[in-house]
Amino acid sequence: MTEVIAYLIEHFQDFDNCPPPEDLGRLLEDAGFDATEIGNTLMMMEVLFNTSEFYAEPFNSDSLRVFCREEAENLPQEVMGLMQYLVTEHAITYEQREIVIHALMHIPSDEITLDTAKVLVLLVLWMHKSELPVLRRLDECVDRTKRDALNLFSDGLNNKGRLKHKSNTSKREQQWRKTY
Repeated sequence: MTEVIAYLIEHFQDFDNCPPPEDLGRLLEDAGFDATEIGNTLMMMEVLFNTSEFYAEPFNSDSLRVFCREEAENLPQEVMGLMQYLVTEHAITYEQREIVIHALMHIPSDEITLDTAKVLVLLVLWMHKSELPVLRRLDECVDRTKRDALNLFSDGLNNKGRLKHKSNTSKREQQWRKTY
């Protein structure tokens, strides 16, 4: 799916210039992509395209998103940490994070990886016509902070996946923000 999305962004810098799904499928086949990859990409684009606008604005901009049981069971911790990090760094909006999480929940849990999440973030940013220079920083930032974001997220949870006392999370979060 990564190669197909990269191809689409390279050849159609504006999502609105993308052909309809049936024409796009043929175009991607002609470009030499595997039918399964094409199908997965078109399905994911359909999920994202049909996702109505999410309105998700936290009460406090320093708040931490709590994942429901199904999300916590299916999404790897590093993906949850990435989502929090990208919102904290203003690389994506709260709404875009929710759209990415919604799309990830349509993928079998054993296929959800950090790379899959990054590709879906890229796809959402492209579909929303966001400034893509932020993506250059994405790989650098994710590699540098993946460990720290995971530690922050993990330190805020007890062994049952529930948030620990707020003061412990806040101290760690403040340390992490000062560092980065």
